[in-house]
Amino acid sequence: MNRVAEVNRALKAQGTSIKLRAGRGYYYFDGEALGWRCSSVYVYRASDLTVDEWMREFSDFFEGLR
Repeated sequence: MNRVAEVNRALKAQGTSIKLRAGRGYYYFDGEALGWRCSSVYVYRASDLTVDEWMREFSDFFEGLR
């Protein structure tokens, strides 16, 4: 299964419209639609992190916005 899709489903389940997106050599949480900054996670493949690890990355990103 596609890890990015899994992470995006988990984000949606938390009620956020932020999505995990792929860049060149990194992934990032895209919150531009909400006027938020983006946060990059430098991993080779999305599958390098579990969904739980991605959700912790998101949680750290979200806490930094407050």
